[in-house]
Amino acid sequence: MRVDFSLHNFAVSSMGQKSQKADVAPSSLSNASVFEFPRYSPLAYASTISFGKNGEFYPNEVGAQPEVLKKLSDRYFKGDDTLQNIKFADMPDAVNAKTYSGIDVLGSGSARHVAMMAQNFVEEASGLPMNIEYASQAAHKPYRGGKNALVVAISQSGTTGDTKQALQEVLKARQDSEYTDTVALVNVPDTPIWNMAEYKVPVGAGTEKSIAATKSVTAQLFNLWAIGLRLGDQPGTKGLEERKSKVAEVKQVPGNVEKMLQDTTAVNAAAEALKDKDVICILGRDSNLGTALEGHLKLKEMTNKDTIAYSAGDFEHGPSAALKENQAVIMLLPGLDNDNYFQRAKANLDSVLMLDKPDVRKAHPEIIPDTIVIFKDEQNKQVEQEYANVAKNVVFVNIPHSSENISPMYNLIRFHQLSGRICELTGKDPDGSPEQQPRLEKSVKKAN
Repeated sequence: MRVDFSLHNFAVSSMGQKSQKADVAPSSLSNASVFEFPRYSPLAYASTISFGKNGEFYPNEVGAQPEVLKKLSDRYFKGDDTLQNIKFADMPDAVNAKTYSGIDVLGSGSARHVAMMAQNFVEEASGLPMNIEYASQAAHKPYRGGKNALVVAISQSGTTGDTKQALQEVLKARQDSEYTDTVALVNVPDTPIWNMAEYKVPVGAGTEKSIAATKSVTAQLFNLWAIGLRLGDQPGTKGLEERKSKVAEVKQVPGNVEKMLQDTTAVNAAAEALKDKDVICILGRDSNLGTALEGHLKLKEMTNKDTIAYSAGDFEHGPSAALKENQAVIMLLPGLDNDNYFQRAKANLDSVLMLDKPDVRKAHPEIIPDTIVIFKDEQNKQVEQEYANVAKNVVFVNIPHSSENISPMYNLIRFHQLSGRICELTGKDPDGSPEQQPRLEKSVKKAN
């Protein structure tokens, strides 16, 4: 059934003023600005999904991502690509990388994964080290982050229990020493985490009704990129031209995502190849390790398949021994032949497929997965030539040409498409009906 995307108007609060008492002060909502998201165009992806009785939330939210990202781009980058246009309403102009010793991020589930996707970009743009904490663990121990670190708490709902408690530990530690400023990166204003933090950055994704988070995660990633650029926004600083180049690439993301969502042929072929696989292993490295973990989460929570995700490099240290012929591997392989990332990831894939040990590969076909899906740069044709016959089923899924630090955005949205398509092929509701996934619906409600 073809989906007619309905009109959604999303209100996003303007960022509140810095509180005198960050742990109790309410947010400033009196001058809230409203971002009107226009009607979402029916994308080709939408026509590939039929729905159970829970309906149409998931594909609408996947299809909304170009508009959400375009609104964020317009929020942060006015006109040209100069970094001076990246402004946060309640952060004083004096705040930059020199103000802080590092960045500590608190998050659970998708929020933590998106921080991993953003880490390399943020560190390069700001010049600051970035530490990512499991909120579920940080919630139950004293905060011992660096003096004058900037703490960013990420939560779609603004009510995630672990993240809220972890942020409370930060505020508690600051009472006795010169600890840090706190930032809430939250999609729902005037919620506990939003109100606790001194600075508020609205995610700007609008209401998300499907259990599987999509547009809120990609919007969080875009916001983290902007925060990194904002902290590195120092006139006269070495590397300014490089950061301007990053801005130019970030601004291309919304348009690239819109075009990518209309390209479903390879995603459909990948879904056909994976639909009957009980075990799917997802491999990524560097920025795309977070993407692999989030892609694994989407496939597992939506399709109930036994998916696992690993660092492509670490996979060689034991886990690869468990691979069998009737299993599948999804490899995240962005970049071109001359990229350092691509060469490292390619070497990892060769090892998984035993291409570096042809005699073993020939003698033991039972240890070679029969289905390989490779997410690759659309400009890299050499990959298709080299890996076309390495397994019984090989599918190449293109993403827009980009740097390694930007590629997680595109790879992640490909997982959104792939998960939805497998749901249709296997008769599951992409919105996660209670009848199909009662444990998931209960756990998500508990977490939020």
